[in-house]
Amino acid sequence: MAPDFPIDAVLLAPQRPPMLMVSRLLRADTSGGCVEAEVSAGNPFLRSDLSLPPEAILEIMAQSIACWVGWNDLRQGLVPGIGYLLGTRSLKLDFPPLRLGEILHIEVRSGFIDSDIASFECEVQREGCSLGSARLTVYRPQNT
Repeated sequence: MAPDFPIDAVLLAPQRPPMLMVSRLLRADTSGGCVEAEVSAGNPFLRSDLSLPPEAILEIMAQSIACWVGWNDLRQGLVPGIGYLLGTRSLKLDFPPLRLGEILHIEVRSGFIDSDIASFECEVQREGCSLGSARLTVYRPQNT
């Protein structure tokens, strides 16, 4: 059984600091969820001017998917496993570099899941404004 929301990302995703770039799963249902991420000083993508480049958003999206999948595992009595980002389509990023302390919300929606391969739609928002979106394809080995 999954814990109550919000759920700390360290309980759901296989990444660990400093590579864990998402904070917590705010809500979820069987089709998707919302993950929160804070641009923090420990982020390995952080530039010397304390900004986060837009390309780091792809990893944040992938980790958001990991949180949702981990939540699904927990609610089924399973231990959250690992997965791999295979690729992305329709990537749109339209914002300047993010600054230290900014809070992002990542909406994740399951597209299709076929055995070990799945597709997800992700949208990243800051203060209700869309910063980017993409369709990510992931591989999740069933025997891990």
